[in-house]
Amino acid sequence: MAAAMTPKAELGAMGAALEKAIAAMRWLTDSDVALVTSARMLAREIDGLQQLTTSDAIARRLRAHGAFRQTLEGLGGSPKVRLQLELRSRRLEPPSEEEAAQLGNVSQFKRPAKRTTS
Repeated sequence: MAAAMTPKAELGAMGAALEKAIAAMRWLTDSDVALVTSARMLAREIDGLQQLTTSDAIARRLRAHGAFRQTLEGLGGSPKVRLQLELRSRRLEPPSEEEAAQLGNVSQFKRPAKRTTS
């Protein structure tokens, strides 16, 4: 898989950041090559549009950033998705009957004083 996932072009800031992120994603397999390639294409587009300041280039760059973020999430490469996956994989033990009785099912909050209207 490493040979299929090597970068092909000169890297800009986004491309370099992506390569560093991909290197840290040890869970990627051969079935992820297409999505990794898509992320690289988006990173090259973002890097290529970085210096352009026309409203069209800015709009294209913003759309590419959104697609890039979604692609990273699809690869499990965003903090939000990694946290969700970690929490889903965690098996929590239900509390014992004694702990459940102590916890109750409602959190107790002190109510603020009633407001008075003048």
